[in-house]
Amino acid sequence: MQKPPFKKVASYLIQGIVFMAIAWGISLWQSKNMLPEKSPAPGFKGPTLSGKMKHLTDASGKKVVLYFFAPWCTVCKFSSHNIVSIREALDPADVAIYAVALSYQSKKEVENFAKKHNLNVPVILGSTELLNAYRINAFPSVYLIDEAGKIRSRLVGYSTEAGIRLRLFFM
Repeated sequence: MQKPPFKKVASYLIQGIVFMAIAWGISLWQSKNMLPEKSPAPGFKGPTLSGKMKHLTDASGKKVVLYFFAPWCTVCKFSSHNIVSIREALDPADVAIYAVALSYQSKKEVENFAKKHNLNVPVILGSTELLNAYRINAFPSVYLIDEAGKIRSRLVGYSTEAGIRLRLFFM
């Protein structure tokens, strides 16, 4: 005997809510050691792949997405296309997006990752100091910073394009 259609839909809805609650809990647990929301984002400067120096202050008055990745990170390979899509969809006058390479062996390794994944944002060669300042313990890690330079959201692991864009929208 089959379940009535409304019971089947209700079952799927409950399963979806449980899945989302578990995913949300895991995300909170993973980001527990990151910098707290509403705290000032640490200033930084670092060279890009093109040799220019980038400072966080270059994005003053804009929302900022800081995408911390490692070239060897499998999840980074899957999530980098979301950063590319966000850059293509949002006005650079409103949102600055930086990909920050950490835990890499050479500049060439970072260049290969950026080329293979078509990163269309400035790629900053990060340092141990930057890793420590932002308390990066896993890859990828994402910080969303508001126009006043305060951390508004932080994410660890795979982040969807929709999830990042939604958080930016409500900042």
